[in-house]
Amino acid sequence: MNATTAAAPPPTIEDQLDAPPSRRAVIAIVGLVLLVALLATATAVLWPQVWQRDREQARDEALLGAARQTVSDLLTVDQVNPQASLDRLRREATGEFTQQVVSESDIFIQAVTGSKVSSTGSISAAGIRTATDDEASVLVTAASMVHNSQAPGGQPRQYRILLELRHEGPAWLVSKLDFLP
Repeated sequence: MNATTAAAPPPTIEDQLDAPPSRRAVIAIVGLVLLVALLATATAVLWPQVWQRDREQARDEALLGAARQTVSDLLTVDQVNPQASLDRLRREATGEFTQQVVSESDIFIQAVTGSKVSSTGSISAAGIRTATDDEASVLVTAASMVHNSQAPGGQPRQYRILLELRHEGPAWLVSKLDFLP
């Protein structure tokens, strides 16, 4: 073997560190940086949307629960203690609906006790018409079995009720309630 054909010694670690990076290594590093940037951008864009959706879902569940409870309380009446029904409604009311409950309480008690009314309500469905963080409009369909002195065996009734709700403190309260045809 002569000196010109002799094999070169293998490169040392120092030689490899001093050598410029290969094209493949540069492409891999750039690709990795782009991937990290893409993931960071996607997280920054999508996280607020996920958070907003979760917040709206929690709000919707709370206001639908309040609407269902109020309608159930409105349609569930006990002739033995009609004041308890009114007390439940007052706790769930605000604004115009509070005034309505208070102003009609004596008439309600007389009608319930005089006609021996008892009723059990159930919610068929509830849906949100509009909702913001402060106010909402909800449509509830419900049924009840009404027993009274004229129908001691009970009479089934169907209702469509539109409720306007306001978020006050930690709770959704009914500010207006209308029976629809």
